[in-house]
Amino acid sequence: NSSSSIFDRCEYVNLTAGQTCAICSKPDGCQTLVGRESGCIEAHVCREYRKEHWSKEPDIQIEGAGVFLLDSASPTKPTGFNYQIKPKSERSKAAAKVQNRVYQRMQAQLRLKPEHRANLIQRGLDETEIKYLGYRSLPESHLDRTRLMKAMSPDQADLLSVAGFYLTDKDKVWITHQNGIWIPCRDVDGNLISGQVRSDTDTGSRYRWFSASSSKRQRGGVSSGAPIHVAKWEGDNSTVWITEGLLKADVASLKLGQTVIGVAGVNSYKKDELVEVLRQLGAEQVVIAFDADYENNKGVSQAIDNLAQLLIGHHFNCQMASWDIDEGKGIDDLLANGRDYNLEPMSASLDMAKVKAT
Repeated sequence: NSSSSIFDRCEYVNLTAGQTCAICSKPDGCQTLVGRESGCIEAHVCREYRKEHWSKEPDIQIEGAGVFLLDSASPTKPTGFNYQIKPKSERSKAAAKVQNRVYQRMQAQLRLKPEHRANLIQRGLDETEIKYLGYRSLPESHLDRTRLMKAMSPDQADLLSVAGFYLTDKDKVWITHQNGIWIPCRDVDGNLISGQVRSDTDTGSRYRWFSASSSKRQRGGVSSGAPIHVAKWEGDNSTVWITEGLLKADVASLKLGQTVIGVAGVNSYKKDELVEVLRQLGAEQVVIAFDADYENNKGVSQAIDNLAQLLIGHHFNCQMASWDIDEGKGIDDLLANGRDYNLEPMSASLDMAKVKAT
């Protein structure tokens, strides 16, 4: 890139809420230079004119600011600028609204493959519901991921604090390679804060979080963790359901016309986080709806009992949904098949081994 013409072909763009300068890490005051035609960042403009922030002199100094041109060989960092790699213990996720902005931009660039659409329709969703829920197919080829990362350039400064992105050994911010269906994870306010991938190939562990591996995150990047997904129904939230899985929660919410919380696993949630989400929703009654095969799984039965004790201990009216497994293993299957369920009141001392599905 020629510095003599960069100001002709680019325009100054202010950092948006939640973004930080790639040079000084300050949240406001600095800018980027973005190509008018390409839409890509070509330089970082740091207005914190103190050399201790910089590992080198800026390429251009103008109006009291330092302009750091991006390296054409590595379009994720200024030429000669070294990332200050933080230990994993010091890395933290971006705020929910920042994560939402990044994932919304990513989602807008992706499409849904016909075979993925067919799978979702088979799960009981229609075209309108699929579009509303934001399901997409993740990029399969290196070229597709390159195009996606180019489109993500406006969020460059935030990507390493959002799960699914990492810093390579060549100081290149890159996206994790996971083939399958992107399933958004939303918080109680509707922000996209993570996502799961329904794998095309891994049948042993069909659902995985959209997150780079620990080894890939050695130099930069954050883990997804296992956040709680809220498939929120706009309206009365005095009754809230809890099930296992994001996609299952989405389907159940649409079929029930009620808010459904999806946890990653029967034991994969933070107790205080779950209780706080229920309180924010204004829940009074909670219905537990884990898969109907719990009777044959002591671990799941115990997990249901533990969850019931937690809920009752925090003064929620707790019930369990039960149904014949022949009519559907999960609550989503049951509802998609047009079948019904029974609700059974639960008590904190309930022994799940004595509960029989009817």
